[in-house]
Amino acid sequence: MTDPIFSLSYQDQRVQNLLAQLQQRTSNLRPVLAEIGEEMLRRTDLRFEREEDPSGVKWRPLSARTIAWKQANSRILKRLQSTGRLRASITYRVESDRVIIGTNVSYAYKHQLGVGVPQRQFLGINQADEDEIIAILQDHLI
Repeated sequence: MTDPIFSLSYQDQRVQNLLAQLQQRTSNLRPVLAEIGEEMLRRTDLRFEREEDPSGVKWRPLSARTIAWKQANSRILKRLQSTGRLRASITYRVESDRVIIGTNVSYAYKHQLGVGVPQRQFLGINQADEDEIIAILQDHLI
């Protein structure tokens, strides 16, 4: 992945504790971090499929004007997916002690934060995501 232009930071004490335990057992956290990256990539893609934010709230519907433009220009009619570029750009990069999930698409932050456009969050960690991250870490500890 090229360096993401936009990513979010997430820190949880339980996750940090489990990572510290794994670090004591192995000097290489990359396999577990890659597994977490793959899982979060899958979950983020599912948000695009369902058109919802990490909390499960549906993204704001497209305006009639946007729908008409998309139809006239043979674009994807789903929200945040006019060409599919943003959805396809979500990726992850594993570093020695963390995984970065993000995008290098310059306009991504506008949609995530609602800057000049309706806010449609696609990156983030919800409770189910956190539970899965912890389960992955615990599996690696066993």
